[in-house]
Parts: sequence; C-alpha cells; structure tokens
Amino acid sequence: MARIAIDMDHVIADAHNGLLDWLERSYSVKPSMTPGQRFRDVLNADQYAALSARLETAEFFFNLKPLESSIETLELLQRNHEVFITTAAMFVPNSFGAKYEWIKKYLPFFEPKRIVFCGDKSIISADYLIDDHIHNFENFEGRGLLFSALHNELDSWPDRLSDWNDIGNFNF
Repeated sequence: MARIAIDMDHVIADAHNGLLDWLERSYSVKPSMTPGQRFRDVLNADQYAALSARLETAEFFFNLKPLESSIETLELLQRNHEVFITTAAMFVPNSFGAKYEWIKKYLPFFEPKRIVFCGDKSIISADYLIDDHIHNFENFEGRGLLFSALHNELDSWPDRLSDWNDIGNFNF
C-alpha cells in the first residue's frame, strides 16, 4: 500500500481556470497564455495586484471546480492506498476554512485526518508527492510526480502526469 500525498490547487481544484473566469468577469480580460507563462507575465500591474488580492480571499478557493476525473480517481485510489491532500495553505492563511469546506463539498468520502495544511512540503512523509510545482519536491524524501499545468510545461522533470487518467493508471 503506497502513501500518496496530492496537492490541491492546480491538481485537484482547477485554480487556473478559476482565475481566468474571475479575470473575465471582473476585468473583461481573458489572457492568452503560452506554456511556461504565469499570470504575472501576461497581466498589467493593476490586474496582477487585483488577482493577487483575489487569491487572499477564502471565496476564491471555495468556488473552484474540481479537475476532470479528480474526484472519481481519488475515491478509487483510497481503496488501495493511503492518500493525503497536502496543500501549502500557509502561503494564504485565509484559505484554510474555504479549502476544508471545498474538500467536504466535493470529496465527502475523504477523511479529515488525511488533510494536511502545510508550508514546506518536505515535512510530508509519503512515497509519492503529486504536485504542480517542482520546488515542492526539494528535500522531499519520496518520489515527486509533476502534475502538468500550463505554468510548468517548460519545466524538465523525469516523472510527469498529464491528467487524472495518468494518475489513475500510474503503478503506485
């Protein structure tokens, strides 16, 4: 039985499209982004400041949609593995409650004792960490699996998962 730690934002919850939707509703802006770009690369200073402020709100996190097949695959993974949601909530302290409520809403089968709010993910003791940021694999003692996202498409990493189908088919 493998112990699998899975990031929340951009991996389970669709933060990228949540941000795009908010920008379009609030500023009538839908930036065209290319692989490797981040929002700070495509927005003007005022838009980026507003976006950053939006990320500080609990409402933003609660209103994200789950990524396709994430819920079903998480439910299946739990049957044969120890699965933990590990989210770096320390960077956005207002997100704790909203992230917990989001998990209760979309993942009611998930045990609260398997939710880890942290900062430095190297503290996590797991065989695998699925995350969209390579820096979270630094000093992590297990195997880092990079979950593909627009912002990391140009990053070189030996173990990459394109979507939740790849996660479901991975040999843990």
